[in-house]
Amino acid sequence: MTNLKIDSSITGIGSVSRQLTAATINQLIAQDPGAEVIERDLALAPIEHLTLPAFADESVVEEFLAADIVVIGAPMYNFGVASQLEGVDRPHRHCWQDVSLCPRP
Repeated sequence: MTNLKIDSSITGIGSVSRQLTAATINQLIAQDPGAEVIERDLALAPIEHLTLPAFADESVVEEFLAADIVVIGAPMYNFGVASQLEGVDRPHRHCWQDVSLCPRP
């Protein structure tokens, strides 16, 4: 099993969302000690918003699609989602995590 942990808080180790993602991953590892964990920190290593040129590097998309479980640490700043998680660069700013909540066929 592959778990993808995505953190996006800019406040570092004191972040509540980072503590929650770590606790969730720890529980998943306790249930399946052989599980692989891929960690991506969007505050330390941001990725481009999802625009056509950003898809030239398919590794991020492949990493996401290969994960069996995706744990997203999404802090709220001023009652909104962090810019690192906003995703699609359109006037309506649809959040990519909406897509991640859809079950796989």
